[in-house]
Amino acid sequence: MAAIVERAGLTASAFLRYFADKREVLFKGAEHLQATMLAALNQADRLEPCRRGIQ
Repeated sequence: MAAIVERAGLTASAFLRYFADKREVLFKGAEHLQATMLAALNQADRLEPCRRGIQ
């Protein structure tokens, strides 16, 4: 956590005011990323017949 705090230019107490720990920072947004990736994959599956028709 020290490297994260130093790189961000924060003190440890300021960091912990906003985040419980470094895992919260590292994985924040992971659910949104997963949903976005799944939506893209689902879209790709629906487009597969179109791609086969073009080839």
